Amino acid sequence: MDMINKKEALYLVLASFTWIMICLIIGLTGPKVWESDTYYAYDCPENSHTFNEDTCDGVQMNKGQIWAQDFGEIKYINRIWILTMRPYSYPYEQDDDDEKIDEDLKIEVRLAASDSSDGGWETIDGPTESKQNLKCGKGDQKCDRFQLINTEVLEYRYYKVDIRLLNNSGRPYVGDVEFRYWKGSPEYAIMEIIFRIIYLIFSGTLGYLFLSALQKLEQEIEFEQRTLAMIMLALILYNNPLFVFEFNKIGWAFRFIGTLFEVLFTCVLMLYWLFLVDKIRLDQVRIEYSREHLPKLIVVAMYGVLSLALYGWIRVELVDDPVFTDSGVPTGVLVLFYLVAINYCVIVIWLVVLVILAVPVVWSKGYLFNRFNFTGIPTCLCIFSVIVGLFSGTIGPVGRTSVGFMYFYALYNAYCGVLCFGYWPHADTYRTLNDDIVPGDGEGTVVTSPDPERQEIRPENPTWYNDEIAEKEL
Repeated sequence: MDMINKKEALYLVLASFTWIMICLIIGLTGPKVWESDTYYAYDCPENSHTFNEDTCDGVQMNKGQIWAQDFGEIKYINRIWILTMRPYSYPYEQDDDDEKIDEDLKIEVRLAASDSSDGGWETIDGPTESKQNLKCGKGDQKCDRFQLINTEVLEYRYYKVDIRLLNNSGRPYVGDVEFRYWKGSPEYAIMEIIFRIIYLIFSGTLGYLFLSALQKLEQEIEFEQRTLAMIMLALILYNNPLFVFEFNKIGWAFRFIGTLFEVLFTCVLMLYWLFLVDKIRLDQVRIEYSREHLPKLIVVAMYGVLSLALYGWIRVELVDDPVFTDSGVPTGVLVLFYLVAINYCVIVIWLVVLVILAVPVVWSKGYLFNRFNFTGIPTCLCIFSVIVGLFSGTIGPVGRTSVGFMYFYALYNAYCGVLCFGYWPHADTYRTLNDDIVPGDGEGTVVTSPDPERQEIRPENPTWYNDEIAEKEL
């Protein structure tokens, strides 16, 4: 990479960093993914959980009374609405803090809907009986929250629920009940749509220009360029051109397809990192595929299959449950999560080992220094960001946040943009990361290359370059 390219690269990196920081600030200060309203069965002043007939306007569900509520208008832009239930333990109200509750709670739910605010409710589900495990810790007032209703298809504008407890014989374990109504934020949905369109236009245009330039290249295409072509195609899918269809009646299918696109992009990136660092470690001009590379393919393929099974199931079945962690984690999901985490750690450790082994090679051969830095620094930023995102819960289909969406989409698109700059097809093969151009003795420029046949002196005047010399270089 010559000095002009280094200067341009610095400007590009600064611009990418600025864009990522802007998106991060928008994510931190922007709309939340979910909007919620809270209701209490007792409906007492100051949200008291001790029922008083003179001051409370609600119902006592432990006596068989029905809690009824409509939630106002909802639109397709909200995507989904969820109703969660958190009982308050009855013994707590009686100052009995020595008992731990673990009982089955039978609940009857009727769901009605309407397209008009004037009423005319139509029962669309129920009355349906369900059984939930009521768990209240010793001395705890609040019991575990669980999901009661999840409408992944919005066919009506208004919804209403009637809920009552069925097992009222014997000791009543439930006192007050907190109901929380969740719906997707329309402001967040609009923001997501706008930025996805921006990134689709960016990745589509950049990918088209890169592939067009690659097709016009007469010389042999480098490994980095071939791989980057696949990365750009995967990036277009990662930006999800089918995203708007998640708002329709079969949105679950497109949510799964969106997860497939995300997993595919991640796997392509991982393969690129593993192969490229190994190529630098071995100081190879070009990669010769052999059985030695099979473990890389197997490990990344395992990660892709496990991730698709985990995140695909969650997005289809739990539909981005905002209280997933409160509801309890199914055993199968927990097992898959640990398998995905272990697989990801194996890949990261593998990359770290390859980087450590590549450092002495890069140190002893100066022409690899630019390529190593150009690849290593942005890649480390991506891997570190993913690790932080996993531990902070800002990425993945569970507990998605505005900052997670804004930061990681900006990061990956900027990262691919920087890669395109570095590996852009040029007629002059010396303008690649495989060569390091250094000042000569005044008569020309010394070009150092991992291939001895490509080490030669070229004139300072760039007009010397022609097709015969290009063919000789190759």
